[in-house]
This record gives sequence, C-alpha cells and structure tokens, in this order.
Amino acid sequence: MTNESEFLTALEVPGFKGVFHIACTAKRATLHSQQKRAFNLAYALQKEHADLVEKGTKVAIVGAGGAGLTAVTAFVKLGCEVHIFERSDVVLPLQRGCLTRHLHPNIYDWPNPASKYPVTHLPYMNWSAANSDMVAKRLLEQWQLFADENKELLREHLLEK
Repeated sequence: MTNESEFLTALEVPGFKGVFHIACTAKRATLHSQQKRAFNLAYALQKEHADLVEKGTKVAIVGAGGAGLTAVTAFVKLGCEVHIFERSDVVLPLQRGCLTRHLHPNIYDWPNPASKYPVTHLPYMNWSAANSDMVAKRLLEQWQLFADENKELLREHLLEK
C-alpha cells in the first residue's frame, strides 16, 4: 500500500461502507501482523476521515482476540467510545490454554535480520515469543490495566455463560 486511502480501500468490506476488517483477505494473518493492521487502520481512518474517529465517536470491534483488543486500544486512544463484541465468555479465547502453539512476532519475516527479534514494538499490547497461552497471559495483563484505566470509553460485550 502506498497511502492511507489505498489501505482503507483494501480493508473495507465490499458493500458495507465504513465497515473494515483486519485479516479476512490478508496474505499474512499472524497475530503480530493483525495487530499492526489494527493500529494502521485507526491511524488511516484518523488521517483520511477525521470526522469518523473524532472524540466520542462510537466504534464497534468484533472479536476479542489479540488483534481485536489491539484495535480497541488504538481507537480508545483516539478518544472513541469502543464496544467490543466476543462470542466467547472471555477475551483472548483462542490463545488461552494453548500450550503447543508457539507464537513468534517476526519469524515470517525471515530472511530479514529483524526476523530474529522475539518481541513486538507496538504502541500497546506488546508480547514476546512464547507458547500461545503465555502470550495470552501477557496480553491479558496489559488489557486489564488498559480497560481499568479507560472504563469511560470501553464496553465489553462477552457471551454470558
């Protein structure tokens, strides 16, 4: 992508103006790449359509996995009131409890020398290479702090047991 407008066009859901996805058609759907797209989506919307993400604008995020939580942080930091919807009764449902899946933020960038770095360098929601459960625990710690600090702009809608 060469500019914010092209980026937004690529992420907009066809037939649904103002509805965007983070990973549906992505060539790379790693946790780290989805987190970067989440931050870039918020940035591009603010730059190209400032009226859509001004303070107090209501934003809905579907999915409370790592990418969804990252998107929430990005939009809340822009002053938006964010509602996050999750079909599970917990956030990070797919990452929790998985001890056999190893996540590394940069391994798919090989042979680039940066592929060796086992940590993310994002504005929020950072993690280090580990099994999925450990990554989820690290993200959950950050999420809980963020959610507590931003109660007035954040609403979680989780499936009730």
